[in-house]
Amino acid sequence: MLGKSEGVPLRGHVSAIAIHPKYRGKGYARKMMKKLEKAAIADSCLFVDLYVDVRNKGALAFYERIGYKHYRKVINYYGEGDHAIDMHKALPADRRKTSELRAQDIEREELPRWNIF
Repeated sequence: MLGKSEGVPLRGHVSAIAIHPKYRGKGYARKMMKKLEKAAIADSCLFVDLYVDVRNKGALAFYERIGYKHYRKVINYYGEGDHAIDMHKALPADRRKTSELRAQDIEREELPRWNIF
């Protein structure tokens, strides 16, 4: 797993997570996500976000099961015709959960430069 706290407002971000096929379904991804979320809470982040390829139905379902919401689609995030879903999970600092409210879909070029990769 590769993650960080950054930005304004302060957020936790999952850059990458990978589980060897032999170990999938054993709770390791859930445990890693929980650790990142705890670190983000300790850093007073409002939310955790991540990007998932729209075609990766397994990953989308996993993140939904652990509380992540579809925030918006980022068109061409991975390249021409390859879109991502920007998913958010509000943390305790975001009492109203405004970071999870559905936003308008955007093009990759509209993301702040620090928000890519």
